[in-house]
Amino acid sequence: MDLPKERRTAPCVKLGKQARFLYYQDLESDGHVQNISETGAVILSDAPVKIGDIVILYPNGMGRIPSEVVRLFDGGFALSFILTIYQRGSMNQRIAMAQQALALFPPLRQSFRHPHKTQHEDMRQA
Repeated sequence: MDLPKERRTAPCVKLGKQARFLYYQDLESDGHVQNISETGAVILSDAPVKIGDIVILYPNGMGRIPSEVVRLFDGGFALSFILTIYQRGSMNQRIAMAQQALALFPPLRQSFRHPHKTQHEDMRQA
C-alpha cells in the first residue's frame, strides 16, 4: 500500500488551543488548533473557507498569524503561514510558550449540567 507523501516541512506539535480567525477579509469564526508548526496549522472548524483563501489566525495567546488555506478535509482545513524568515523563528518561540502555558494551566473541563439549574436541583432529580 502506498502512503501519501509527507508534505510537512517542519515538525508539528499537538496544541489543542481555541482560536479565532478572519476570512474573506471581514468574516470572523471560531475554531480549534489541532496541531501547529512554524510553517502551518490544522484547524478544526465548520467555516466555509476555500483553498487559496487568506485567513488571519488568532490562536489564544499567540498573536496574529497571516495564513493561506492549502487543504480542506471533513471538519476543518490546513493553513500555510505567510511569514518572513524572522517571523518563522519567532513562531517557534510562540509555540514553545503556548505548550508551556498549556502544561501549567490545562483547559478547564466544561460542566454538563444545565446552566440554569443549581447543584441542589441536580441532586433532587437524581
